[in-house]
Amino acid sequence: MLAEEERHLRDLSRTFTEREILPLRARLDETGEFPADVIRKAHSAGLLQCHVPEEYGGAGQGLFAICLIAEELGFGCTGIGTSILVNYLGTSTILLFGDDTQKERYLSEYCAKPTLFSFACTEPDAGSDMGGIRTAYERRGDGYVISGQKAFITNSTYADYFTVFAKRKGASRALQSLTAFVVPRNTPGVTVGAPLRKLGQHASNTAPVFFDGVQVPAGARLGREGEGLKVATHALARSRLAIGAASVGLARAALDCAFQYARQRKQFEKPLTDFQVVQCEIADLWERVVANRALVHMAARRYDGGEPGFKHIYAAKDFASKMALDVASRSLAILGAYGYTRDFPLEKMLRDSRVLEIYEGSSTMQRLMLFNELLRDGTEP
Repeated sequence: MLAEEERHLRDLSRTFTEREILPLRARLDETGEFPADVIRKAHSAGLLQCHVPEEYGGAGQGLFAICLIAEELGFGCTGIGTSILVNYLGTSTILLFGDDTQKERYLSEYCAKPTLFSFACTEPDAGSDMGGIRTAYERRGDGYVISGQKAFITNSTYADYFTVFAKRKGASRALQSLTAFVVPRNTPGVTVGAPLRKLGQHASNTAPVFFDGVQVPAGARLGREGEGLKVATHALARSRLAIGAASVGLARAALDCAFQYARQRKQFEKPLTDFQVVQCEIADLWERVVANRALVHMAARRYDGGEPGFKHIYAAKDFASKMALDVASRSLAILGAYGYTRDFPLEKMLRDSRVLEIYEGSSTMQRLMLFNELLRDGTEP
C-alpha cells in the first residue's frame, strides 16, 4: 500500500515515462544517442534529486522513492533509465560519506542544474574483485595525485564529476587502502575513451576513463583514507535495489506487450488468450513480476527504516534481474516470429535485460554476499 505522497511520485514518474521516454526509446536504441534532453526534463520534474536532503535543494526522500521512480523508468527503457539512475549512485557517495562542505558544494549544484555524476570503480582487471583495483593515489603536498584506468563507466562521456576509487600507491592489494575521491571531469589529466558498442541499452553511454597524474585537493577525498570499500558497498547497495526496481519495470513492460498481443492475435480462429497454455503462461509471468516487486519494496522499506545489513537488497537485485530476463524471453515467445522482429519492442527488452544480471554486481556475487550476511545474521527472513 502506497501513501498519498508515494502514489503521487509513482504517477509523476509514470506520466513522465509515457510522455518523454516511450516515444523515443526505439529511435534512441537505433541511433545510440545519449538522452541528454530526457535527463534535463527529468531534472526539471524533480526525479533526479528526490533523494537529496531539502537543505541542498532536493526532496529528502528515501530509497523507496528511488525504487518507485526506477520501476517506471525501467518500464519505458532501461537504457534511458540507467543514464538517469547512475546519478543516484554517484551522488550517494557524497550523500552518505561527504562532509558538510562537500554536500553543500556538490549536492547543491546537482539540484540547481542537471549535473551528471559517474561512478568510476570498475577496471579492466577489477570488477567483482575490488581488491584488484590498480588505479593508485599518492599524497603530494596538501592534495593527492591519481593515476590509472577505469572501464565500463556509465555516462562517462558526458559526466561532470567522477567518484573515483583508488588504492594507495605501492599497496599490493587495494582493499585496505582503497579511498574514494570526487574528481571534476575538467581536471587536467582526465580523459575519456571511445564509447563501447553493446548488445543492449544503447541509450546508455559506457566508456573507459583514464587518469594521468590527476591532481586533486584534500577536500576531494570522501571519508577517511582506507574507507573506499565502505563507501562503495553502501552506495552500491542503494543502486542495486534501484536496478531491481528497474528490472521489475522492464518485466512489466514485456508482459504487457505479450498480453496485449495475445488478446488480438488469432490462431485456429481463436485469440491466443483462449488457449489454456497461454493463459497459464501469462498468469505465471504476472506472479513473478508481482512477487519481485514485493521483494524490492520490502527491501526498500527495511533500508529506509534503518535495518542493518543488505541481505534483502542483494536478494532483490539477484531475483529481479533474473526474473526480468526470463519474463522478457518468455513474453517474446508468445509473439513467436513477430517477437523476433523490431516491429515490436520485445527484442529490445530482451537485449536490454541481459545486462541487469551483470552490472553493479553479477547475480553470482549477489548470492555470495547474501550468503555471507546469512552466516552472520541467520536465515530468519
